[in-house]
Parts: sequence; structure tokens; C-alpha cells
Amino acid sequence: MTTGKYKVRQDKRLHVDFELTCPDDDAPLTVPFEPEIIEMGVAELDLQLLEIGRRDSYYIKNEYSPVTKRCTELTGITQKILDKQGRPLSEVFASFSKKYGPGNKAWIAWGSDKEAVDRDCLRKSVRSPFSEAFFNMGLEFSQMTGLGRSIGLHDALRILGEQPITEHHRAVNDAIESARVDIFRIKRMRAVVDLTYFEEPSQSFKP
Repeated sequence: MTTGKYKVRQDKRLHVDFELTCPDDDAPLTVPFEPEIIEMGVAELDLQLLEIGRRDSYYIKNEYSPVTKRCTELTGITQKILDKQGRPLSEVFASFSKKYGPGNKAWIAWGSDKEAVDRDCLRKSVRSPFSEAFFNMGLEFSQMTGLGRSIGLHDALRILGEQPITEHHRAVNDAIESARVDIFRIKRMRAVVDLTYFEEPSQSFKP
């Protein structure tokens, strides 16, 4: 079933996370570094059962920037891994699209990941498989809690009284943890919302 402004399904949504290349801490400032997506993780959230279903991780071959020591320290990804297991972005998106149908599902990330997708799609001449219904849940969380600043995904879980269950800075793990935050807030929203409002005739206009 699809509905709403974006014409996306109402029973499922995708939590997505990307790992990107990054420069070493001591890299000369005169040398430009172009961050590039090297891993994509996805976790599909069933909005009826409020359960995390399918999840996957995809390695993506880098073309513009190397995997630095700092990048490996953060993500565990090495150039050797990408050389052996990585695939071009176009192939990864094709496989992902066939399995998950992202074009008709809302997608959520903890941060402005859409910028990275748009940038890499543009310079690699690849069409984005995602719908227009993108939501930056990290920004929403900061605004809704009144923190006034960005906060990490694991810290957000702890604020909610939950403990992270996966290792940080792995794409599929962060996608799963993002979905857990989503489940937490959806459960609380549904606990207070009175849906009987839609079952009774409107009293706003009387003949």
C-alpha cells in the first residue's frame, strides 16, 4: 500500500547507513580529500510488527579516494577488503533495489547521508535508487529533545535508556541501531495517540 505526499509504503521503511573514506589526522591541508562511500548497510523496519527484518551490508569499490589508516581504524575496512569484496556503486544499487524496492519506501539515516548518496551518484553517473522520502533522524532527535546540537547514535540510545547491541561504525550495525531508536519513539507515539478520532464523524462542520 502506498499513500501520502511521497507515495511510499506505509508498512515498511528502510534504515540506511554509509561508511565513507576519510583523510588521516595528519594529512596536509593543501591536499584535497574527496570522501567516498565504501560500505552501505540497510535494516528494514516492519511498521506493523515494529520489528527489524531483513538487513544487509554491501562493500563498494572506491574510485576517488584511498582507504586511509584512520578510515580503517574507524570502520575496520581495508583497501584489501574492497579490492576483494567491493563492487561498483551501480552494481550495489542494482542488487539493493531488486531486493528491497527502495524507490517506494521512506528511508532514514542518522545524519545527512543523502548528501553522500547524491554526490557519489552524480560523479559516478549512477541513478539513486531511493525515494524522495528521506528523513535525517539524527537531526530530528536533536530538535525534538531540545539538545540544540548533534548527538551520536549510541549516545541517543543511552539517553533513551537503551544499550547499543552492536559495534559502532559498521554500516549495517548503525542501520540496526537507528531502527531501534525509531521503534522506541514509534511505540511511545502510538501509546498516546487517540486513533478513534478517525472512527467518529467529524464534529468540525455541522449542517
